[in-house]
Amino acid sequence: MSSSQDSELKIDQQQASSHEEEEHSEEHSEEYSGHLKKTRFQPSFSETKHACYEVFKCKSIKFDVRSFSILDKMNKNQGVFGFICKRDGPIGGSLYIVNVAGKSLYDENNSNVKDAREFIFCTPKLRYAYNREFTDFVDKFDHEERIASYYLSEKWNGTNILLFKYHDAEGNEFISGKTKGMPTLTDSNFGNFLSCTLTALHLQDFIGKYENLCLRDELMKIHNDPNHPNYMPHLHEFLNNKDIQAISLEICGNSLPHLVKYDFALDLKPLFFIHKGGKIRPCLKVRGMEEFGPIPYTPFESHNSCIRLCKMLQKDSLERNENYRKEHNLKHKYEYEHFAVEGHVLYLLDEQGFVVSRNSIYKVKPRDVEEVHWEQFDEMKKGQVRDAVLKMKQRGLPLSNEEALRKELDCGDKEWSKFSREILAFIEKEFGENSENQAKKKSKKSNKKKQQQSTSTEQNQEPQVTNSNKEAVMDVAIEVVTSSSNHVSSPTTNEKPKRNHQSRNKNMVLYVLKKE
Repeated sequence: MSSSQDSELKIDQQQASSHEEEEHSEEHSEEYSGHLKKTRFQPSFSETKHACYEVFKCKSIKFDVRSFSILDKMNKNQGVFGFICKRDGPIGGSLYIVNVAGKSLYDENNSNVKDAREFIFCTPKLRYAYNREFTDFVDKFDHEERIASYYLSEKWNGTNILLFKYHDAEGNEFISGKTKGMPTLTDSNFGNFLSCTLTALHLQDFIGKYENLCLRDELMKIHNDPNHPNYMPHLHEFLNNKDIQAISLEICGNSLPHLVKYDFALDLKPLFFIHKGGKIRPCLKVRGMEEFGPIPYTPFESHNSCIRLCKMLQKDSLERNENYRKEHNLKHKYEYEHFAVEGHVLYLLDEQGFVVSRNSIYKVKPRDVEEVHWEQFDEMKKGQVRDAVLKMKQRGLPLSNEEALRKELDCGDKEWSKFSREILAFIEKEFGENSENQAKKKSKKSNKKKQQQSTSTEQNQEPQVTNSNKEAVMDVAIEVVTSSSNHVSSPTTNEKPKRNHQSRNKNMVLYVLKKE
């Protein structure tokens, strides 16, 4: 391995380690309190290179791919290792699973064993079919010559949840879930997506009892019985069609407030199936337990006829939203529950009913939802910023990523130069956190002083461990600093302590398992 490659890998592994610690801090605390040991996945350079260049077709090992190590709460906390694509685009958020339950899915030394590593296609980011000013739609769709029909569905206003199948080395099938930018479902300050998903699946009794949960088995009990009160035909097809790898759903409702006011508390709305190889097929609406059959596709007669229908739907959605606000005496604001509908989604399909490409799914929103004119930083714009921050957190993007923030806000150079200071100040005030870059700059000098003070204190004094100290640390370990021992002890768990300037002298840190 060349020195440049080795250096690049070390930087990437450090970034991935830091990134994972931030994204899964709450998940880690749950695992510690449950006395579960979690081994961190440390891929070799060749594995990382293979995932980046060969699997995800990306260009940068440092920025486009991250390794992950999770305990799958939907499958009795079994360990899953792999990579997630962080590059924005048609496969952004997709997974590459390489190890399940401690067993590798590939043996490079045995050519007789099948390579069982799995690529899990994620929900692609929807595109816009019209310009920022709402003056015109695209002149031509991608791969328009292959379009045979199209399907327009309601756009649900919530959070995307992907339920997907994966397998272990023995070929046993499991079903788990994830949000767009994360490898798994978790509960955090930005949403209890794990608990809400289990509740929407009528499996709330398993919340906090993940050692007993095997999601596939529980879903089979419900959705293989058409007479079950919670039966869903789309989940039945997902479970039993071996060619379907995943189903994309939207979790929404009044218990997860967004822009649209719904008349139900919580539900999972099926969007589309993802088949092996990444092909997408929309979930057709079902009328009354399929009594009348699914709503059919619309033949693609011409580009203009499709656009004409989209414009009609935009106008209708705008009228519905304006009437809703008038009836409820609400001002036009980009705020929670100020809208009746978010719009529609346009799927462009081939002769087999699959989307012609993963880039051929479009948002069709009304003007009031897509208000983008940055004339002043008012309450409407603050609402857009809140929504953008929420989406970034769900996708695992740091708030320091100004490019991603601008993209979510659809904010041009002129508007950003004018309002960026107000936007960033509002984010800091509203969410109580600085961007990572600002935080690092502010703490750099103070950390040097703390390091010097800490080193001086450790050499001259043994700190006392009080009851309040013990309550402040996790149940699994107590950190005791000692200045007299020359023995270097290893952590009792496989987790590395968080790097900070006050504990760099690792020879002076002893980890003790707390006995109950």
